[in-house]
Amino acid sequence: MPRADNAIANQTTKAVIPKVVRMTVIQRDLQRCVHCASASSLEFDYLVPPTKGGAAVLGNLQLLCASCMRLKHQGR
Repeated sequence: MPRADNAIANQTTKAVIPKVVRMTVIQRDLQRCVHCASASSLEFDYLVPPTKGGAAVLGNLQLLCASCMRLKHQGR
């Protein structure tokens, strides 16, 4: 299996997501964006950002593609 954890960006914050959590999120989300099912330009997204008290835990993370991440941050 390819090293998916290295291919997926963590551009939403500088908080460190533990490797075991990254790998579990990637497997849970089937290496796809949870909104559009794209498999390209994936990023880790916090449901509750660290700046608002969110933690780097399985229940607070999801995979989004760059397009869906952009739409989320634009409020759409």
